[in-house]
Amino acid sequence: MKTFFTSGLFKYLCFALLACTILWTRFFLVTVNVHSGYVFNQQSNKHYSPSQCVLLPSSLLSNPPYGNVSPPLSSLYGVKMFSADNGWAVGGIFARRDDPGDKDLVHLDPESGNILQYSNNSWHDSDSAPLPLFALSFSSPQDGWAVGCHGTLMHYSNQKWQSIQSPTTATLYSVAMLPDGSGWAAGTDGVLLHYDGQNWQQVASGTTKVLHSIAMWSDDEGWAVGEEGMILHYQSGSWQEVVNSSSATLNAVTLSSANEGWAVGEQGTILHYRDGSWQLVKSEITFHSSYVNLLTIAMPDIRQGWIIGEEQTLLTYQNEVWTDFASKLPWISLARFYSMSLSSGDEGWAVGVSYGGAFVGHYHHGKWDMVQ
Repeated sequence: MKTFFTSGLFKYLCFALLACTILWTRFFLVTVNVHSGYVFNQQSNKHYSPSQCVLLPSSLLSNPPYGNVSPPLSSLYGVKMFSADNGWAVGGIFARRDDPGDKDLVHLDPESGNILQYSNNSWHDSDSAPLPLFALSFSSPQDGWAVGCHGTLMHYSNQKWQSIQSPTTATLYSVAMLPDGSGWAAGTDGVLLHYDGQNWQQVASGTTKVLHSIAMWSDDEGWAVGEEGMILHYQSGSWQEVVNSSSATLNAVTLSSANEGWAVGEQGTILHYRDGSWQLVKSEITFHSSYVNLLTIAMPDIRQGWIIGEEQTLLTYQNEVWTDFASKLPWISLARFYSMSLSSGDEGWAVGVSYGGAFVGHYHHGKWDMVQ
């Protein structure tokens, strides 16, 4: 799909701006906590997990030239593609308010969630939610769920989205649905919700740590990962903590089979599950620093995959080795991606945020392009 963003002119402008923006983008980030008061300190420069917090370039939150409230900020956090021309993405809209008593404090209030659909070669608004949405998963193309801020649950059925009462006010960061219509959701305070096809109910997780991501292979096999290296394994009807040699916070987990999976997180952590255990894996690249936060992973099959992280990090997996791909994409410094979904080995999308708000990247036949 040819757009201005894929034109030669736009790419030329990106190169011209890159030298001025790359260092500023790398170091001048602000952190927005989306579940504990929506207050952050612009001078602290803390880097929290992206599932806990929204990371935005400081340019998005600079003092506006008019009034005390800037236009709403939008970001996309989850995406699911069924085919090259059928998919969904979810995100949120936040309003920025400067603190009148402290110039270093900014309040970011959640306004609403947004739901986009991809069809006929374009993304378009489909529906909205009461609060920002952070993830989505489907039992089939006709039935799915999205989860988000303060326990928000949205159900897609009969070609429409509907808000459903939630059994929790904890923010939900991940959801995993199974073909039989059952599923799980995970979030803050170790909250786990189970859906039996009729109702959502909270289930004991055995932890109060934030759970950032959950993946289910079957109704009796699944994994959840989160804060401080937390790994939970679901088997025989219960969740049990698994010993992890790394204490780095984990942001995403995905399964290739019941016996193989991957998890990624802070400090450049890559874990590979095989032969019954999780093992640290090294990549062929040297990260910009030891604090690179790997945000999301997608494995279309056991032989190939992608990881996106901070510090302009993009890794590709081939021949059982993770290698650098970001050097081929100078525009990657302009965006922060939170989620990826590939419908095949050569077709997929990544979603996140950039200076202009919500941002998507398209992978097609071996090449990543920015689309909007």
